[in-house]
Amino acid sequence: MIFRRLDGGAVVLQGTEEIYYGLNDTGARIWELLSACATCDQLYERLSAESPGADAATIRADAQALIAELLEFGLLVPRSPDLP
Repeated sequence: MIFRRLDGGAVVLQGTEEIYYGLNDTGARIWELLSACATCDQLYERLSAESPGADAATIRADAQALIAELLEFGLLVPRSPDLP
């Protein structure tokens, strides 16, 4: 798996299945925090702390949707039972 930060976001490339996935800035930050957070709740808390003006429920919903899509495409492998 290759993750590369770009202006305005990032890309994830999974070479075996040849999956190329583009992320906006927020998606790229979620990707970066996935390895630093032990649980999804920690991830949501970190994202909320980094975006104090944003609605916490919206942050949670958007992050859950991205995580679910990354799991669906096989770009993430669950390591925690609380992943959506």
